[in-house]
Amino acid sequence: ERPFFRRRTTTTSGEKESAAAFVDFDRLCRAPLSAADYAALADRYDVLFLDNVPRLSPERHDEARRFLTFVDVFYDRGNLLGIHAAAPIDDLLLVDDDDDD
Repeated sequence: ERPFFRRRTTTTSGEKESAAAFVDFDRLCRAPLSAADYAALADRYDVLFLDNVPRLSPERHDEARRFLTFVDVFYDRGNLLGIHAAAPIDDLLLVDDDDDD
């Protein structure tokens, strides 16, 4: 099953071709993907829209780690990222206040 449900390629008068993709959070962050996988996506897509991003509790540690890795990779490469989330970005990662770390 392909992780992307829609892809669009556009060219703007004299500029390089750019590609955009729409992907669901579960397909991108629940799958066992690494920074190298996200870098390959960043090389292929200039713009990515991530849909259905849930609030991430400590129980969803692996998904939260992958999400942060994905955002870091896209940011470091200067790609554009649009996120449709269940909460404002500052409220997405729920921290366990009982954690001593």
